[in-house]
Amino acid sequence: MQPMGDGISVLGSRHGMMWDPFNRCSYLVRFDKHPGISFSLRVGVRLGERTIVLPLCPEGDVFAFLDQETLPSAMVLIGIDPESGIKVRFEVRIPFRPRDADYSTAPVYYLKACVSRLSKPFRWTEPAAGSSSGSLFIEVSGDTMQARENERGCDITLQTPVTRPFGEYQTLPGYCQEVYERLEVLCGQPSAYGAEAPFTLDTGETGPEVCLAWCACAPDILSVADELCPFRYRQQFANLSEVAGWARVHADEVFSYGSWFDAVVADHSLGSAVTHLLSQTLHSWLINTWWVRVPSREKEWFSVWEGSCYFHSTVDVEFTQAPFYLTLWPELLRLELDEWPEYAKTGERVLGENGKGTQFLAHDMGVLAAVGQQAYPHDMEVEEAADYILLAYAYWQRSGELSVQFTHYDTIRRFCDFIQACDTNGNGVPDVGCTNTIDDAAPAIQYGREQVYLAVKALAALRCGAELLQSAGYQHTADYLTQADAIQRALDDKGWLGDHYAVTLEPSAEGLLDPWTRQPLHGILPGWDACHIYTANTLPILDVLGCDLGLDEERIVCDIQTTLPRTLTRYGCTHTDYHGGDTTAVTADGLAVASDAIGWVSMNILRDIAAAYRGVDVLAMAERYWDWQATANAREVCGFFETFRGNNLCFYPRGVAIWGYLEAAAGLRYSRHGGLCEANTLRQTTHVPLLALADWPGRSVPYYEA
Repeated sequence: MQPMGDGISVLGSRHGMMWDPFNRCSYLVRFDKHPGISFSLRVGVRLGERTIVLPLCPEGDVFAFLDQETLPSAMVLIGIDPESGIKVRFEVRIPFRPRDADYSTAPVYYLKACVSRLSKPFRWTEPAAGSSSGSLFIEVSGDTMQARENERGCDITLQTPVTRPFGEYQTLPGYCQEVYERLEVLCGQPSAYGAEAPFTLDTGETGPEVCLAWCACAPDILSVADELCPFRYRQQFANLSEVAGWARVHADEVFSYGSWFDAVVADHSLGSAVTHLLSQTLHSWLINTWWVRVPSREKEWFSVWEGSCYFHSTVDVEFTQAPFYLTLWPELLRLELDEWPEYAKTGERVLGENGKGTQFLAHDMGVLAAVGQQAYPHDMEVEEAADYILLAYAYWQRSGELSVQFTHYDTIRRFCDFIQACDTNGNGVPDVGCTNTIDDAAPAIQYGREQVYLAVKALAALRCGAELLQSAGYQHTADYLTQADAIQRALDDKGWLGDHYAVTLEPSAEGLLDPWTRQPLHGILPGWDACHIYTANTLPILDVLGCDLGLDEERIVCDIQTTLPRTLTRYGCTHTDYHGGDTTAVTADGLAVASDAIGWVSMNILRDIAAAYRGVDVLAMAERYWDWQATANAREVCGFFETFRGNNLCFYPRGVAIWGYLEAAAGLRYSRHGGLCEANTLRQTTHVPLLALADWPGRSVPYYEA
């Protein structure tokens, strides 16, 4: 594929890199904002007086032909020099094995280059006669790093920015932490800035390799509730030398296992765009992950930055990512389910006396290098409370273990009570606390009362919450189920407009406050009856488990089929087909929330998954999403770019929802608790790996074949 911006990092360890071929620069992923610390990564060959490099540094002549691969656990860039026939392949690879925390958090990434000479002329360029001699090299340097050569590579002293915006360890902008890292040379001759390997190649021959392991053992960076916390890997490695030793011993395993894993993920019948998205979205998720240990609590802490917003484990964002966790690594979701209740808020903040004894959830747990309080400017009360319940339910059903509902029984009950209390007119549908995650949309979709989006979410949360509580021994759930039935009737009676569901059941804006400006709204909400892509948004997390909410399936299908063409653009579907130009024109704390006809890729993906489970095949939409990623990253590095036609949600983790495509294509419904494992394919040519059923240590993955 075409050269484009990309980045990869070790899970939870803040140790990775990005590249930007168009601008000929590279970045180190460490502890602060994306894309990271600028540095020069020189990879290429010296042929006599010529130095030919990949476009990852400003020095040297760039290879005339470039090709790129994005793989789940690696990035690859290839260069060809027609004049000499020399080809260089460069790979950046991380250790990654699903559900193996020790292996996957080891703070090492490998840089490997190999050189060969083409067996035939490149296109019509006849290479020089005779053998070709030179030197293959990988070298690094930068303004913020100092390198000192040793017998096995070089030691690096790196100045790394860190920002903690609140708490005991808060830092001023521009604060840098000095860290010590090591480039361990595994293949090649150590040099002052990396390694090299001389070669002499005749036509068709393969030359030597240069391989470096970039090792780290960082000090405590993340502050959790005003306590600096060591990275999880510090349980395994006492110092940098131990990391370097691990890197040497495990190098062959990392490359072998990674190649096998990458091949499994790509072994499907859904097309190359899906393969590219599976890889790119995993990369963007990895560069946002933090995994530490909190000493005072003797427990682990896992959280995920919200991309360019840098909020820790935003609940609605993690909800969108649920298909990824459920198929690849449920235990990570469990860690977050244990953390979020610490950030519950009293329902009285929203409902006054009627909210007494109830709770809802904070939007996030912190920002940048600090966890400890919500950093987002306003709450999303009903949405986050419902999301927690549904994530807890999904984890229980997929994992088969009961610990979440027993440990967080009171939290789940209070969240259910809050959702109930947010219906103030008796029709079951929440009409207060309705501001939601779609924070760049028109008022009707963003914070209108009695939204269909939140109605379906509340209905699901009350039904699933009742089942969770019953499994923990609480039998007083009849009121939750009664309200869920009322919501379903309201959706049928008021929400259905003949061929699609309305945005809201209540078109009046009277009494609403803009959550950004706190100014009142009046009149009728424009676009309240528009087509929108959010009716089915809640359903995928339940579809994968075989859970039926009892909604009118024919209407859901009709809604999807009606809405898609009316909201469709070049890169995907916009929020709604109402484009009136009345979005909230605010930019607060770096949050771009002004747009007219915007779309979010991950929300499109959830719609696609829900459609697939209902026999509607729109999985080819992935080609549009990949076109947008390739376009956005062609001239800069942005990672997964969530938003098109406006906003700036880049380096975003939420694209990993695409991992749900694999189960959706097979129609897999899998619940360990319910003893359910069945499939009903969308296409008669389906071939997909069933990753949720994999034996990762044994390298065994079952496939669904139509």
